[in-house]
Amino acid sequence: MSTTHTGSRFEEENLAIQKTIMSTTDAIIHDDIIFEILTRLPAKSLREQFRLVYKPWCDLMTDPFSNFIQTHLNRSMEINCPNFLSTIYSIKRRTQFYSSSFSSFDDEEVDAEHIINPFKEIGTETEVFATCNGFICLCMPPSKLCLLNPCTKECKFFNVGKSLYVHDCSAFGLAYDSVVGEYKLVNVRRSLSIYDDCDSLVDVYSLNNDGQATCLSTFGVPYRILNGDIPGIYLNGSLHWVAVHEDRLEIETIVSFDMKGTSFQQLLSPNQFRERASITGVRILRGKLSMLCYFPTGNIQIWAMNNYGLMDSWTQQFAIDETLFPSVCRLRSRTILNKNDEIGSRVIPLHFFNSDKILISDSIHLVIYDSKQRTARKLKIRGIENAPLKIMSYIPSLVPFKSTTKVQW
Repeated sequence: MSTTHTGSRFEEENLAIQKTIMSTTDAIIHDDIIFEILTRLPAKSLREQFRLVYKPWCDLMTDPFSNFIQTHLNRSMEINCPNFLSTIYSIKRRTQFYSSSFSSFDDEEVDAEHIINPFKEIGTETEVFATCNGFICLCMPPSKLCLLNPCTKECKFFNVGKSLYVHDCSAFGLAYDSVVGEYKLVNVRRSLSIYDDCDSLVDVYSLNNDGQATCLSTFGVPYRILNGDIPGIYLNGSLHWVAVHEDRLEIETIVSFDMKGTSFQQLLSPNQFRERASITGVRILRGKLSMLCYFPTGNIQIWAMNNYGLMDSWTQQFAIDETLFPSVCRLRSRTILNKNDEIGSRVIPLHFFNSDKILISDSIHLVIYDSKQRTARKLKIRGIENAPLKIMSYIPSLVPFKSTTKVQW
């Protein structure tokens, strides 16, 4: 099979659209039609090609007060064609980032674009906390934060003022509070004090335009977040994690934190497997809240909530035999107290191509699973094939942030 290069289909379509528009300069094309066309194109193409074609287009794509940027972001999330951020921790403790994208499940290899680490310090690993609206939240422990938009190559630095809790018992999520118009970082950390009447403490930080990360509130919750190294999922104005309640540590559930309040809500799971399966991961797939479930029989299932908040709307999307993932089989052959937690951190659904094919990471490889053929094949990222890495999906966007620093690469 011939190799399909990264984004080749999108590039061909974009070039065809550009030629069509430029060949009709004498014709009248209504602004609303241009708007509809441009909001359906990938953010990278808009940034690197189309904004250079016509100055009014450039103004449209860079005006933070127009509704073009938000409309484009909404449509990108609906289409759900993300990029993938690969994080490599080198032996010199200099964290490197690479972004890759592809549009076809026929791809066998994809290219990786090197993204400059905004933090210049060497000797301390940069942590990837979360993503929201195209921004990626990075941390240089113990107290430096950065919001990076890889598409616009802009970043914003923040001082926290105190040490962040960056360890295995800590989870992070990034969300946008539309009421006050600012980004907020949520840190859920295990309570280590016997005097705390809760299982976890929650810190909510405001990432203000003045470059300060201000802690707005700290409160306790009766939940313990599992797989804290996986960022909280932002959907419908709330952040979502897999957690257990302090009174039922053996039953996983999905919890949501509404950015407008200070309380956690529990999203119920389908009754048909509630006592038999472990919920090991939560994602957004096809714009819907989805969860990865692991059954003791060795079956891995992916379910989606068709109507947000309604338990009866959970539907099964995929059922995958664990034997297709060698790393999971090796876990199963060992006696591990938190084996399900490890499986959840290894097998991560990243992207639905269609009703039959899905992209999955097993912490070692990227795998495209075909449910009809019941086959799985590896996807290579050129340039970093043999490097140990962590992968996180994000939606490229043109969303700006006030008073940013430009990063060149």
